Amino acid sequence: AETTMPNLTGSVIDGRYRLIRILGAGSFGVVYRAIDLWAAKETCDRAIKFVCKADSCIATLRREMVLHKRVSHLPNVITLHHAYEDAEYFVFIMDYCSGGDLGTYLGECGQFVDTQEVKKIMLTLLDTIAMIHAEGVYHRDLKPHNILISKDRSQVYLADFGLSSDVCECQSSCGTMAYIPPELVHFDPSRKADAAKADMWALGLILLNMISGGLPWHRASLTSYNFSEFVQDPNYLLDCLPISREANSIIRRMLRVNPLIRANPIDISAMILELDSFWRSYED
Repeated sequence: AETTMPNLTGSVIDGRYRLIRILGAGSFGVVYRAIDLWAAKETCDRAIKFVCKADSCIATLRREMVLHKRVSHLPNVITLHHAYEDAEYFVFIMDYCSGGDLGTYLGECGQFVDTQEVKKIMLTLLDTIAMIHAEGVYHRDLKPHNILISKDRSQVYLADFGLSSDVCECQSSCGTMAYIPPELVHFDPSRKADAAKADMWALGLILLNMISGGLPWHRASLTSYNFSEFVQDPNYLLDCLPISREANSIIRRMLRVNPLIRANPIDISAMILELDSFWRSYED
């Protein structure tokens, strides 16, 4: 459902931020592009998210504020300049990212075609995930729409910490179904699930989406024919997609069904650095 918040375009909030236009709206609230009237012209662009308290879980939003602030100093986490709550809203004041998000880019342009570009993005994401985990923060909703990109695609930034946690052990299943690992699709509270391993699974699917233009399944369950084939056949992705053997090897390590042996960011980064191409050549 769409939010029933009034349109605040043109307003100045906190005597400082002029709201220019709506970037997105949904049941969560509204995100505006804004100008910081106190900042220098080259650094004044902001994105401001308003979330209506009446429609929201207040404890979840307070956790988002705390955990995003904790990792906001990292170079490829979208900067959270200020966050507060008043009687009606939670307000998040962040850097504005001119290129939009990776999900919109993939939807409009399809897959990437340049190995060096994919390498740079993936190495940045792997490094950033390792850093937020080292800070005791687990994103738990990694997907292309939560990765912001600069207009020239030279930089990527993690965004939307709405489902993040500072507890590595998952207490429940959460995230976006297409990017959730099998241990969370069929969540069993008696078996510990690791949020860091869930983030790695999601990154594996983000990589696959970037190099193939889509996902082979929308639920990591054996009831899905494609997922079942992937689990049984080590060459399944090679048979379906024009990816290289090296890319297949990297993705399969990130998408190991057993989270205990799922690869970590350091190992995958080393493999990506060595890779020649994510795609098969015509000779292969």
